[in-house]
Amino acid sequence: MNSPISIVVPAYGDPELALRTLVALQLELNARGGIDEVVVVDDGGGELAARLAERFPKARCVARTTNGGFARALTNGIEVAKHALVRALNSDVLVRVGALAPLVEALEDPSVFAAVPRVLLGGDERRVESWVEFACEDGRVRFDQPSLTRRARAPRRDVDVAFPVGGACLFRKRDFAELGGFDPLFEPFYFEDADLGWRAWRAGKRTRLVVASSVEHRHRGTIGKVASERLVRAAIERNTWLFQWKHLAASDLAAHVAALEHEALDAWLSEDRERLEWLALALERAEAALAAPRPVESFASTLARLRAPE
Repeated sequence: MNSPISIVVPAYGDPELALRTLVALQLELNARGGIDEVVVVDDGGGELAARLAERFPKARCVARTTNGGFARALTNGIEVAKHALVRALNSDVLVRVGALAPLVEALEDPSVFAAVPRVLLGGDERRVESWVEFACEDGRVRFDQPSLTRRARAPRRDVDVAFPVGGACLFRKRDFAELGGFDPLFEPFYFEDADLGWRAWRAGKRTRLVVASSVEHRHRGTIGKVASERLVRAAIERNTWLFQWKHLAASDLAAHVAALEHEALDAWLSEDRERLEWLALALERAEAALAAPRPVESFASTLARLRAPE
């Protein structure tokens, strides 16, 4: 089925980075017969519109007056997308020819919320960023990318994964809206895609890693140029805590509180100021995280459904 796609590209800080991504994307769009549209969201940079008009006149540009972060920029693009299927594409991701059709085919299954390609870190076939997992141990939820952290061999067939990597996934515009879109709790960046995908799992919808589709990722090609490594790490660590506080069931909380106390005490005794800072940043948003509807099913039970044999 050759359904048309709206491809939304949030961009900020480096017009040339986005333009290189569009050059690679154009080869795939040509191969698909020009049925798709491209929406580029200039997230407060103000430099892209004129460049796009010159080099990619068919692309639409949505200009934001101020930088709002990945989720807000992507949401703005989704809102104006004219097709039922939407492809999120970071401006530091290069699409290989033939990457779109397998994702469209995966969404023919109504139980699939999102389809993700093999996101190859630096183009390395052995390092698949979109093979993502969660584990729940000793009261803590831990995130893992097995082929990066353990050099595990990535799947050779389509498999379910914990969530769709936000910078390279395909989903239905309707489903995105029905789930409530991205939660501003995680702004300005990181874990908004994990949260969205986990809400989909709790609603009975799957995320599928499609091995016939591949893209290449220049790691933090966008964020790395506009935010310090320290700020990026703080956002990741803060949002890891917030994700847990939002998604752990009441039956999970006793073990988690014990783990939280241990983390704070260990950081204090070891004078690890950064870990204490990350926890303090999370506590500033704890009320909003805990106000989310509490899941009835334990985190481990949701994980078991994800890992059930196909």
